[in-house]
Amino acid sequence: MNLHDGLLRVPAKALRTGVLAGIALLLFTPFVVTTGTVFPFVVGKAIWSRSIIEIVFALWVVLALTKPEYRPPRSWLLILLAVGLVVSLLSAVFGVSFQLSMWSAYERMLGVVDLIHWFVLAMVLVSVLRTDSEWRALLSLNLGVSLTVACLVIAKYHQLDVPFYDDLPEQEFPRRMAGPLGNSIYLSTYMFLNLIVALGFGMHSCIPATATGPHPHGRRRKPPTKRHASLESPLRGGLFWAGVAALHFWGLLLAGAVSGFVGLWASLGFVAVAYAFLVSGRWRRVIALSAIVLLLSIRLLHPGPSSTAVLDSPFTPWVTIGEQITTLNLHRPSVQSRLAAWQTGITGFAERPVLGWGPGNFTTVFGRFASGYATTMEPHGNAHGKFVEVAATTGILGVAAYVFFWSATFLVVWRAARKAEPREQALTVFVGAALAGGLIQIQSIFETAVSSLQTILLLGFVINLETKTFPDTERPRLSARLSAAWTALLRRKGARLTLAAAAAAVAVTGLGVHQAIYDAADVKYVQTRPSQLEVLAEGIDGFKPLANTYRWQLFRNLMRHWTEIRAEDSDRAMRLLKWAEQEAMEVAQTEPENWQIYQSLARLYYVVASTDSDYAAVARHYLKRAQELAPYRSVFLPVLNPPDFLKVRRLDDGRHMLLWRPSKGAGYHQVREWQENGKGRLLLTSYNPNRTSFIPPGRKGPSSYRYTIKACRHPGLCSAVVEWPLITVPAKECQTNAC
Repeated sequence: MNLHDGLLRVPAKALRTGVLAGIALLLFTPFVVTTGTVFPFVVGKAIWSRSIIEIVFALWVVLALTKPEYRPPRSWLLILLAVGLVVSLLSAVFGVSFQLSMWSAYERMLGVVDLIHWFVLAMVLVSVLRTDSEWRALLSLNLGVSLTVACLVIAKYHQLDVPFYDDLPEQEFPRRMAGPLGNSIYLSTYMFLNLIVALGFGMHSCIPATATGPHPHGRRRKPPTKRHASLESPLRGGLFWAGVAALHFWGLLLAGAVSGFVGLWASLGFVAVAYAFLVSGRWRRVIALSAIVLLLSIRLLHPGPSSTAVLDSPFTPWVTIGEQITTLNLHRPSVQSRLAAWQTGITGFAERPVLGWGPGNFTTVFGRFASGYATTMEPHGNAHGKFVEVAATTGILGVAAYVFFWSATFLVVWRAARKAEPREQALTVFVGAALAGGLIQIQSIFETAVSSLQTILLLGFVINLETKTFPDTERPRLSARLSAAWTALLRRKGARLTLAAAAAAVAVTGLGVHQAIYDAADVKYVQTRPSQLEVLAEGIDGFKPLANTYRWQLFRNLMRHWTEIRAEDSDRAMRLLKWAEQEAMEVAQTEPENWQIYQSLARLYYVVASTDSDYAAVARHYLKRAQELAPYRSVFLPVLNPPDFLKVRRLDDGRHMLLWRPSKGAGYHQVREWQENGKGRLLLTSYNPNRTSFIPPGRKGPSSYRYTIKACRHPGLCSAVVEWPLITVPAKECQTNAC
């Protein structure tokens, strides 16, 4: 028996089972945490998901070659998704760093390679899962996984023992939880998307199946059996899914990220608007009124300078909501940093409007066009806004592909919802709502392996709706000549064998690449002790396309410890410096416009020049290059001192004016008020470097207040906190309106 005959004899059922098993394993991506690697909450999830996708792809290719019914359906959405991928690839080719566009960095693990994997997954899903029941089963299994994550987070919040995850760090506990996703924003995205889907399943279970009338997809309808009617009791199903949704909402509360609640409100608004058009009579008025109440209940953007975040201890989920949601205002540093990043992104888009700067190259855009607060804030490698990111990195072609794809997606949802019976309509609307909420939310954050997986699952559901909703005449079709040529090619044994072998080779090669990435990402390679800098070579040589992360570590650590190393072993110091010179040449070839690395090289050689003046010219060269790439950002940051000359001036109306001298080099200043009982609130976040005074709002009742101020370049880099003299408000003054 030859190889081709052996291929044909592989049972289709076994291949399909293998594909479905791989998809099921993929759903457990949120649980993957590789504590032995750098960025353990990011790298492991990316490697796990990509590896499984490659295995599933190889199995699916063999299945599709032996069984034509498992080949990709005719879908405009699938084509538009492919168009977006092609545009990203073209932008990478003509961008400023092809390597960074393709592979991204360990911190994000995005890039065109990542996009290819998610496109392949979408193609496999819509090819293998063709019935409504199969898609409901997949989404239900995904809900089971997300429910487990929610329970894990709830248990950790209440300090219960959680097997395998007890040692995971919670950097913001107990204010905000992150669980196995490592970031509260990532967790909030995961929770709210599945919360909306759970509500959709709840609606689906509460609406009885229509026993009469034509099937919406033209198939013969089977009347429900007594057993099925019992299992699908509306009350039982509704209570179950209500409980699932409640646990997801609890997890969303514990995450405490504003973006998750923005996505949730957007999804609920989508549901309200959709049903306002889908139903008639009094229900339309009720839904419209509910939507208005929902919108009026959102008080997220307070343009005033003050907020009322009470810093009580211990914290509760409700305090987290009060602090993170209802007090959001435009002066919050996280909001200002996004606004600054969007501004630089728009400027960068105007500079290269056709194909942009290349996927993943937003760092270059940020350095070149940063102004105002962006010149002092923490650098952004991502626009923290998907639309701006697409515009800046892929240009007008990327924007067009992005807009066309999502417009077509919601068109499919709308048409499918209009044609479906109420039971199926409910799930369709809520899946569309989850996608709408995710689309709104992603305008302030960026993708991860987990969020991309959730989006592809929901998009696969919509693509399946497209194949059932749109008639053949409205779906894409190959020309008769191309179709005949493709059919003739697949009839040849050699062609099918070649395609199957190519798919297997791609999977094997991908697994080898991911093993190399994992080995190179081992955390032991990132050391700050001067005696172990040489081990960084293993990270650099382990996987070259991602090596710049470790080159940066080499430049920074050698700069920090140069004086010590030079004094202890001059020969070793010169060997390390020569090695750094070689790696700097590699940086110039792979990321020629990465200003952050050039700033590190400038700092390194200025330190070296302090002990060996022969390197002064090299230091000036890198300083000049860094200033060319980021003209408004300082290479050598001065020490950030707290504001000084703090004074209090009594005003005629009984209030007090706080005076200070701003700290030089600060991005913003923050003033807080503290009461005698220890409660405090943020009063002012000032981005005006010339502001020197602030009048706190009046107070009722005799009490004493303390006011503190600090200067920050960005939220992770602030000065010490200094305090004004204690201010006491006399009781007699508070009896007037002066307080």
